[in-house]
Amino acid sequence: MLEYLNLGHNQILDGFPSWLSELTNLKVIILKSNNFHGPIKPPQSQFNFSNLHVMDLSDNSFNGELPSKLLQSFHAMKVVAAQDQLEYLNTSANIPWSLYSLEGYFDYAMKLMNKGIEREYPKVPYALMVIDLSKNKFEGCIPNVIGDLTSLLLLNVLNNILTGSIVVSLAYLTSLESLDLSRNKPSGKIPQQLAQLTFLSSFNVSHNQLLGPIPQGSQFNTFAIDSFAMNGGHTEVLCQKNAPQLGITYHSHHLARKKSAKSLHLTWIGHLC
Repeated sequence: MLEYLNLGHNQILDGFPSWLSELTNLKVIILKSNNFHGPIKPPQSQFNFSNLHVMDLSDNSFNGELPSKLLQSFHAMKVVAAQDQLEYLNTSANIPWSLYSLEGYFDYAMKLMNKGIEREYPKVPYALMVIDLSKNKFEGCIPNVIGDLTSLLLLNVLNNILTGSIVVSLAYLTSLESLDLSRNKPSGKIPQQLAQLTFLSSFNVSHNQLLGPIPQGSQFNTFAIDSFAMNGGHTEVLCQKNAPQLGITYHSHHLARKKSAKSLHLTWIGHLC
């Protein structure tokens, strides 16, 4: 039975192949960098990707809302892996061979975007759970059911048209190591509950419309200021360190031309960054 399907980097012009859910042993689906388009609709029955570990639909033209029914069918992603396995995405180069012996691996190779870098996996560890929907035209809110995928390690929705608030249910993804929500249109605050994600080592919400305080504590104290830049409808660098408030911004050359008390006040805030 087919477990691994890689159709990436072709010129396939079609809608989402819902019939793939009939291949119930599929572990990896890679459709990236094609001309797939349109909304993702379930087949006449329901989606059945119960064994899926990796879905990469990046760099296509899918649109419509993120499909809740598709996410709900990822049953393998709802089983939490042991904590000593949650190191796969933290590696800066190749994955240490010792990690493959923890719970085994699938005997096929693939490349994935991780923390903005394409990395090659010579073999796919059982504990590697990935959803990459980046560079499409998905819109609306991230569905709350995403919080059910508690073994998910990487979630990438970079460069879509997502709106609404960042859902609190993301805080249930206790295994998550990399989360990229950048270049969308969500508004409101970053939920403080995301500070509970103690494995999170890569986080990006830049180029959005977020306002309010940046969560404090845990991993959020380690993220670079670039992770929060270009928010609140501004194009300036956002303060993170001593004044952790999205929307409190400054523009140095612009402030230099202003002499008002308001300008001096903003300049003072800027120096806190």
